[in-house]
Amino acid sequence: MLVAFKYLFWIFRMECLVQRHIVVRFNRKTRKIYINRPNFAGGNQVYDWDDVVASVDPDDQVVTKKRKREILMLFFFKQRTGAEHHDVVFLGAPLRSDHELYALWEYIRRYMEEGPESIPKPKCIPSFPWPWRSLLAPWSFLENKWAAAPWSPRMIALVLIASPVMLLHAVAHWCSLLLCWPVYWPRQLRRESTASEPV
Repeated sequence: MLVAFKYLFWIFRMECLVQRHIVVRFNRKTRKIYINRPNFAGGNQVYDWDDVVASVDPDDQVVTKKRKREILMLFFFKQRTGAEHHDVVFLGAPLRSDHELYALWEYIRRYMEEGPESIPKPKCIPSFPWPWRSLLAPWSFLENKWAAAPWSPRMIALVLIASPVMLLHAVAHWCSLLLCWPVYWPRQLRRESTASEPV
């Protein structure tokens, strides 16, 4: 156990005994993006809104609702930021289509460019990690296949066979969230990011 703790703790630390989420805060008045994350994942960073490059092509006119797992990524290239390295942050949960991907980016863009009056009020994720939310983590691997052929004998068999592993994954996921703590903003970032009272 001591050898495993000494040499494998860095893997364990990625999911347990660390802050619960990587949080990104957008401040339209200062036009800054604040990223709060553990040091081993890049640490806390502050970037200018004009330096962000999203994994969305604004000139792409084809926005389909075909189901696939998409995650919105925000890139901060060193040529723009002046930093020594490129940076990237994954924003939100996996989405169901590039239509949802575009919608999320448009929501953020309109907030930063046009203001909160141009968008609906956001839905907040509860701070306490309820166990049924952990069931969604393993289910996300089968969600698109299930949507393509719901209640087919093949899919029902696959879900039944995979359900013990999915349940184990969900329990481990929930335990890891219970071992983590809510995000704490350092005083300097807290003062800077809330100085203009962002929505």
